[in-house]
Order: sequence, then C-alpha cells, then structure tokens
Amino acid sequence: MSLQSNFSRVTADANGVKAKRLDGTLWAWGNDGGGSLGQGTNGVSKSSPVQVGLLTDWNIISAAQDNPSSVKADGTLWTWGQASFGRLGLGDLFQRSSPVQIGSDTDWLTVSEGEMSHTLALKTDGTLWAWGGNGVGQLGDGSTLRKLSPVQIGTDTDWVLISAASNYSHAIKSDGTLWGWGANGNGALGLGDTFDRSSPSKVGSETDWSYITAAAHSLALKTDCTLWAWGDNITGALGQGDFGFGTERSEPTQVGLDDDWDSIAVAYGLRPASAAVRKDGTLWTWGGNDHGQLGQSSMDTHTTSPIQVGSLTDWLGNPNTYGNNADGGESFFVFLKRDSSLWAWGQNDIGQLGQGDTVKRSSPVQIGVLCEFEVTDDGKNKQDHEAENLFLDLKFEFSEQDHEAEGFEIIQHLLPTDGGSNEQDHETETPLVRFFSMAECDRFISPCVEIRQIDVKSENRILVVPDDKRSITVQEEECG
Repeated sequence: MSLQSNFSRVTADANGVKAKRLDGTLWAWGNDGGGSLGQGTNGVSKSSPVQVGLLTDWNIISAAQDNPSSVKADGTLWTWGQASFGRLGLGDLFQRSSPVQIGSDTDWLTVSEGEMSHTLALKTDGTLWAWGGNGVGQLGDGSTLRKLSPVQIGTDTDWVLISAASNYSHAIKSDGTLWGWGANGNGALGLGDTFDRSSPSKVGSETDWSYITAAAHSLALKTDCTLWAWGDNITGALGQGDFGFGTERSEPTQVGLDDDWDSIAVAYGLRPASAAVRKDGTLWTWGGNDHGQLGQSSMDTHTTSPIQVGSLTDWLGNPNTYGNNADGGESFFVFLKRDSSLWAWGQNDIGQLGQGDTVKRSSPVQIGVLCEFEVTDDGKNKQDHEAENLFLDLKFEFSEQDHEAEGFEIIQHLLPTDGGSNEQDHETETPLVRFFSMAECDRFISPCVEIRQIDVKSENRILVVPDDKRSITVQEEECG
C-alpha cells in the first residue's frame, strides 16, 4: 500500500501535523519549534512528511503548539517538543527533540494536548490525569498551580473522552454527561456564564453527549448525531447564521436541525472555523476563511452556516473515541477519507499542508502522493540541454532488500544517462538524482525546494526545475 492511502489517525497543532499510518509508523511535517517534529532537531521545519524514528507501535496521537504526545500500543505514554509550563510531564522545563517516555506506567489509554500549555490523559481504569500550565484552572485539580508531572484529577473512574483546548478542558463520562473547567471567556465552557472553573463542572443535565472538540470555540456531537456549538463566534464558527462581538454562546446551541453529523473538527487563529462530515460522507465547513480554511476555493469570505465542500461523498466519519480522523490547526484543516488518504487545506506558511511548499490552498489537496527527492547538476549547463532538448527517461531497479526495508531512510541511485556522462562520471560519489525515501512509497517523485512546477501528462510527470537545472520525465512505474 502506498503512502498516500495509508493513514489511520491525524492530529494538528498550530502550524504542524502528526499522522499515524496503518503500519503503526508516525509521520510529522510543518513547524519544528522546540523539536516538535521529533527529528532530533530544533526549528528545522519540513514541508512534506518525515518519519518520527523507525518504530511501528504508535497508537494514539495528539499535538498542540510545539508539543506532541502519543500513547503506544503497549500503553506507554511518550512526548517531545516544547516544555514550557512543564507541559511535557517529565518533571522539568527542558524541551526534547525526540520522543521520551513519561514515567513507566503501561496503562495509558489516550491523551489530549491543549494549545496553550496543558495536557490531559486517561488511563485504562477510567481515571483522569493532567499536567502543565494551570493559570486559569485548566488542569481541574482545584488550584491554579502548574504541574510538571501527571497528577490525578479527582477520584472518579468513569471518564471516557477528553478534549484539551487552548486554556480550558472538557471531558465526557461513561453516563454521557459533559464536564468543563478552566478559562471561560466567551462562555467557552458551556456553563451559561463566563466564570472560570478550577475543577470539573457539569454542562447542563443531558446524558447523551458522545464527542467533543474545542479550541477558541467548541463543537460537540450527541448520540442522536445532532451537532452543537458554543463559545466564541467572531467569524460565525458556531453555525448560527450570525457573527461578531456579542453573538457568542455560553451554552450548547444546536447547529441547524439535522441529525446526520458524524465527525467534527475546529480550526483556530484570528478567524476560527468549523468543519464536519455527515453520515453520507459529505464534508461541510463554516466560519472564518482568511487563508482558505473553508476549502471552498475562495479566501476571505466567511460563512455563518454549514456549506458543502465540493460534491465528494468519501470523507471519513464516525470518529474513533481515542484517535481523530480529522483535526484543525491555526487556519487549516486535515481530514481523512474512507480510503485512508489524508487531505489538507488552508494556511501553509510553514509547510503544514505537507505539499513540499508554503503555498496556501483554498480547496483540499492530498498529502503523501509524492516523496521527496533532490536533483543535482549532471555537469551540463543550460545551453547543453537547450541544444539537445534533453529529457532523461529514468528507470530504477530496486532490490528485494530495498522493498523489505520498512523504515529505510535514504536510498541513493546513480542513474544511467546518455547526456555525455562516461563511466568515470558514473563512478563519482555524487549521484545524478538522490532520493530521500519514505517507506513503501510507490512513486519516488515529489516537489522540493528546487522544483518550480509539476505537470501531469498522461502517464508521465514533467518536473520543471530552475533554469540552471533541467527538466526530467519520470515514468510512474517504479516500486509498484
């Protein structure tokens, strides 16, 4: 199975994305602040997916501003990135640029990162845990003191779902009740007022809540598949037909009257937005659109009620309780389709859309169709290529060992050419084309810093590189 149709879970932070593949590997792209891409670097952002280590046992993933966390298949909890406020839960304030285990427990169930400074987690026994910043009571332990390591919140053992937002939190219990705590500006907690809470408080009296996600505003699903929203509404992200100051809601308000909603996500930033999938597989968005985050092939025009994105009916719904199939960052969205392909749109200033560039998109584009490669000069200048109208028909042979290398990082191929290279040229250390491979990829073709444009013509891809390089036609038949 190729990279482009092999994703199972995804999470977004402000300017980056982490995604798990069906084979259990973890991939990241976008901003690398604090080492949040897990590459052992700090600040080296990537505009296309890179693998986080070589392990194949990642399970639940969650990311916030420069701080991802993940529960592995063995129930251990891991984290890396920015450590301000103790948000890594490692007992200190030192950032990590590669995954580090939190404690030694093996009974973690799921984790949720808050965008500002805190983290929530559940254990298999139904207990709730939290750590990190706590200036407005977002940890829920009854105080406003930060915690550098996980602390249990209360003694209840019936928590089943958690959602850490910017500086507030929500959770659902096994009886279907919804609870909120932390900052309550614009009625973010859904409690009918704007007073902060430092311990969990029940939202209304309903017992049919099934899922919630939040950032500047909250979206939630009930068991009857109705959609509800509350909190900030500056751009109409609540879907109520209005927007602006004074239109926020401090209690859950139903979005329309439909009862076929299946999956939800929110994007934040200066222009918050909402997105949701219906049971028929259609995708709908509303709210702010300054970076094309609504996916409507336009920018700047916000909408205050759900509008369908295109006409496709293959978007993935029915969210897994402990792992998102959709998420939003700062003015962008990432969504899975039913074929396990991953798509993104909106802001792309740090490469968070995974397209190998920093160009924002106002309609969904697929992630992982292409793999990274780097073109190096073959010794010919521009005039040589113009005179010969040179196009290299590149064909590669991969050994059985190459195909079996599930997590290999770099494969170099010295390619044959009739462009004047002699045997001595082929024996030099610099290859004509150097590929940075992703496991199981079926096309070693991708935009990189040197590529200006890609045109697809019949079965070939024409890669147009800068003037001091050359154009190459690559047959799409390698590593099939």
